[in-house]
Amino acid sequence: MRQGAVGDPDSLPDQEGDHGTVNWKDGSAATAEGGLRIGASEDWLGLPVRPFLAMSLAREFGGGDETVIDLGNEEVTVSAKGDRTYGRFGGGLGYSAGRFDLYTQIDGRFGDIEGVSGVIGGRLRF
Repeated sequence: MRQGAVGDPDSLPDQEGDHGTVNWKDGSAATAEGGLRIGASEDWLGLPVRPFLAMSLAREFGGGDETVIDLGNEEVTVSAKGDRTYGRFGGGLGYSAGRFDLYTQIDGRFGDIEGVSGVIGGRLRF
């Protein structure tokens, strides 16, 4: 097995098991995303939350990546192509307590990447 720096896709060690090996091939990509977020700036309907809507368009640049699964008598290659374009539309709620913001958001993606995702997070403003 080969060990390397965290975050470098080529440095992930091969995973060996009783039924085969998983090997991650080198890949690199960068993503540019531009969008718009609109929402309430004060409490909404008497509640201490602020709803928002977000939309964006993203473009992925790069060659993608590849994972090879070697089962001994068969080899399966799973590829993620690069150079994809997709849109994102979502909405959520935010709550502020001093300089700290909590938020939750649900996104839908369409185009070359499709699916739904959710986020719960926090931000510290300084």
